[in-house]
Amino acid sequence: MIEMITIPIQTAPHHDELNAITVNVEQLSAARHALAQLAEHLRWDHHARHNALCADMPCREIVARTIDARLTALRKWEDIRDPDRAFDQHHLMAAAALAPLVDTDHGLGFDDATFGDLARFVGEVTGRASER
Repeated sequence: MIEMITIPIQTAPHHDELNAITVNVEQLSAARHALAQLAEHLRWDHHARHNALCADMPCREIVARTIDARLTALRKWEDIRDPDRAFDQHHLMAAAALAPLVDTDHGLGFDDATFGDLARFVGEVTGRASER
């Protein structure tokens, strides 16, 4: 009789698990800066991205994955919906910290129809706040 050995396979977390992790604009901005320092050929390498995200801070795996998923979703949204990069980056980063990750036609991302509305809303709210 042959004994079967099962090896657990690490799977990517489901968007519900990622949405349960709170991140902020500062974390996303720092992560974006860290990822921009990677050599071009490493920018989409999962392990290189994880190491870059956790290099300057203690980092739980799920937090790194959440930040990476949100930045990737933002990049996808920009490439599809804002290729000229007309949106204010701070407003987009704030929206990326708030918007739920969902399954889209182009993989895990933000809802194409509502993400831009959220970024515009963030702009309106922060614009009003700065006038006070």
